[in-house]
Amino acid sequence: MSTDTQKMFITSSQARNRSMEDTCTNLESLKPSSQNWFVKVLIAEKTHVRLLKWGKQLKLVFIDKEQGSMPCIMYNQDIDQLDKVLQLYKTYFVGNGKIQEIPPNAPTLPNSKYQIVQNRSVYIKAVTKNEELSLEHIYQLTPFAEFPQIADSADKQIS
Repeated sequence: MSTDTQKMFITSSQARNRSMEDTCTNLESLKPSSQNWFVKVLIAEKTHVRLLKWGKQLKLVFIDKEQGSMPCIMYNQDIDQLDKVLQLYKTYFVGNGKIQEIPPNAPTLPNSKYQIVQNRSVYIKAVTKNEELSLEHIYQLTPFAEFPQIADSADKQIS
C-alpha cells in the first residue's frame, strides 16, 4: 500500500470515528426503550468469567467521558466471542445492546438502574489510539511518590 493510500485510509477511518462520536449519546441517557444508540466507553472493570449452575457470566463496567457508568453483562457463547475482544482500560464504540433494569437483588454499581446486555449482534469497534478516553479523567489517582506526604493527612484522600 502506498503512503498516500495509507494516509487516505487513516483519514477516512478517523472521519468515520469522528462522525460516530458525534452521534454518540451518554450512558446516563440510556433506557430500556432506547434504540439505535451508540456510546463511547472505557472498560473500567472486568470480572473473571463466572461459572454458574445454568451457564457462564461475565460483567464489565463501562464509563463514558461524562463519567457516567453502567454495568454490562454477557452470558454463555457471547463470552467466548467478546471476552477476547473487550480489553480492560481500552476504549470502544458500543451500540445497540439491550438495556434492561437490573434485577432487585443483583449486586451492582451505586445509582445504577439499568445494565447493558451484550451479545454477538451488538456493535463494538475499538477507537484509534489518539481517541481513547483517559483513565486520569475518570479516576483521580494519587501518584505513588506523593503517598508519604499525604498518608497521615486527615483531609487528603488517597485513591
